[in-house]
Amino acid sequence: MKPLSLYHSVRQYAKRHSIPFEIQVEDIEIPEICSVTNKPLNDHGPSCSPSKPVLNCLDWSKGYIPGNIEVISRKGRDLKMGRRKKLRSYASKAPVTLPTINLK
Repeated sequence: MKPLSLYHSVRQYAKRHSIPFEIQVEDIEIPEICSVTNKPLNDHGPSCSPSKPVLNCLDWSKGYIPGNIEVISRKGRDLKMGRRKKLRSYASKAPVTLPTINLK
């Protein structure tokens, strides 16, 4: 996928979801290897291919701003999102210790 294609698709996504978007096409650098999976990015094949490049925010609270984006594979993004979901799930299931009340 070319930087321009990633730019347009993410710009539309950011607009629909009211996410800050301040990047330019020049800010998008597509590496040959995904930094998460350590496998080559592949622009060929179906759009749901796990090796397809996607533009990801490092810190979602900041949005798409220069220095806060990375291009990783679709599988890499899914792995990162899975880790976030797993952490949220763990935090919500953390045991809560309530104080004991002595009723004498």
